[in-house]
Amino acid sequence: LHDPLPSVAQEASTALWSLCSDGGCAAALLPHVPSLLPHALAALRAPALGRAAEALVHALVRLLVRLPSADLAAPLATLSAAIAEQLASARDAAAASAASPPRTPPRKQPNRPGGAAPAADVESVAAGAARRLRAAIKFLDAAPPLPDGSHAVVCVLGECWGPLEALRQTAAALPAAEAEEVRLELCATYESAVRAAGRGEGSHPLAPLLSQLAAALGDILRAGWPAAPPSPAAAPTAERTFGTPRTRTTTGAAGGPDGGSAGAALRAYATLFEQFGRLPEAAGRLGPLLEELSAAIGQPLCDGTRLAATPELGAHWLELLHRAAIFCAPALLDRPAVLATALHLAAAALRLPNRETIRSACVLLSRIASTADDAQLPPATLATLAPALIAALVAAVATHAPPELLPRVADALRALLERCGAAAA
Repeated sequence: LHDPLPSVAQEASTALWSLCSDGGCAAALLPHVPSLLPHALAALRAPALGRAAEALVHALVRLLVRLPSADLAAPLATLSAAIAEQLASARDAAAASAASPPRTPPRKQPNRPGGAAPAADVESVAAGAARRLRAAIKFLDAAPPLPDGSHAVVCVLGECWGPLEALRQTAAALPAAEAEEVRLELCATYESAVRAAGRGEGSHPLAPLLSQLAAALGDILRAGWPAAPPSPAAAPTAERTFGTPRTRTTTGAAGGPDGGSAGAALRAYATLFEQFGRLPEAAGRLGPLLEELSAAIGQPLCDGTRLAATPELGAHWLELLHRAAIFCAPALLDRPAVLATALHLAAAALRLPNRETIRSACVLLSRIASTADDAQLPPATLATLAPALIAALVAAVATHAPPELLPRVADALRALLERCGAAAA
């Protein structure tokens, strides 16, 4: 791990990951955790590891989660502190880069035998620090409860949340491409944390952080949106007082085939609805969030031109609505404006020759038509919206729906016709 040749250190990290992934080898290594951990953390601080640093963190966590609860807290706190230190260093590097004049990105050069590793770009340092945090969180769903009864993810995220937020706010001032890479990693980190902590029964351990997570994702969503950022806030106004002060961000681009960081933020929002929707207070907390997101995103996407320009974002938004309909139905079905906007967008999405928007619109429409009662979807409202939805479904079948999606379209049409009855047909 400490070899001056980057390739040797990287291979050592990968080898340790392989050993810790094997149950028998990991059990044999457990007595050596006190001596192994300092060496691993020292190697983690060295730039030579590059992307192999994530493999080293994965290896350590796979080993630590096998420890008894009483023996887990101290090494986990040590690992968390090391990652928090790297997040703080990445924040300082990002702040220095943002304050310096624009620079020409250096050419990436391969590591040469006997030479040092190439200098890391700022975006790689910042994004790499977030990746290491995600690597530390990923397998903590298998960890036993800590002696105080808390979840291991809460321990790690509690130690790292302050530096992580500082990094997010500072990275917003970086050039667009660099900030975009950091935003993508942050969304993946939030999503991993929520999933890893939510695999048990009962209340979600990260419920107290819901407001901060929603606020952070809102900033990322606005910064990554392809045109003007959404005007309403992406977190409930009543919960805005939680967490660190928010900073103004610049508008980026929804680059890439999956919507860039805006698409990643929508996917992470969908995970919030999936994981927190079972909480008793979910409707009261997630409902206002969905209402504000609908006004900021859903209504503009109902414009066919805007939807055609960003179909991947439309598909992600429809998928978010579908998750809300499954895991926290009152947040969607008990809010007439949100529900009407969702149905208008579904009709527009069905007319777009795009596989994912058609699929997402069909599953959402099937869910709403089969679960909403007459109080949530009154017959008068349905009579107004049904003709456009039926026409869009028929047009999709006749002209542009891919063959593999025809069963989905048929299911949506059947559910809608059953709900509407002969009058709507």
